[in-house]
Amino acid sequence: QHPGAGTGAGLSEIIPENLPAFSAAAAVKGFVVTVVQDIPIVLRVGPQHPLYHKKDAVPRDFADSPFVDYTYRIFQEYPALSRILPINRRRLILVNDRQTKQRLVSRGPFITMGCQLPADLNEHYGFRNIPLGDIHYVLFLLEREQQQRSLLVQQYIHFLEEQLKTI
Repeated sequence: QHPGAGTGAGLSEIIPENLPAFSAAAAVKGFVVTVVQDIPIVLRVGPQHPLYHKKDAVPRDFADSPFVDYTYRIFQEYPALSRILPINRRRLILVNDRQTKQRLVSRGPFITMGCQLPADLNEHYGFRNIPLGDIHYVLFLLEREQQQRSLLVQQYIHFLEEQLKTI
């Protein structure tokens, strides 16, 4: 449970295209949406992938690679992604947790996508990150209108902003 739980504040992410409609719907219900950070999404490959060392590799080069994703299938949130990274759905591997996803990609010929990780995690797993153009999430704070932020929420936002500087 995040520090905003029960305080009328919540932190989540959304694709930018959905933000205006979401913000308008939130306003009707008495909530305010505040953008905290724009988070780029990258294609992630590990050192065991055959194209890991290809200097001029682009996302499309990885189209036939087995794709590891969460069971809720993050890549389906971006219809435009198929232009940049066509996913071979017969080579899709679904997992339930981040650790399994990271281990698979770091130890085999797999790919995945996600937010840019801090340098120490990229180094730990040996990941290479390939930009996916303008594919990104917006991290936002949802708060009740006219509600003052508690000290705990303020501290959490500050902590989060500091941590996001490394991404």
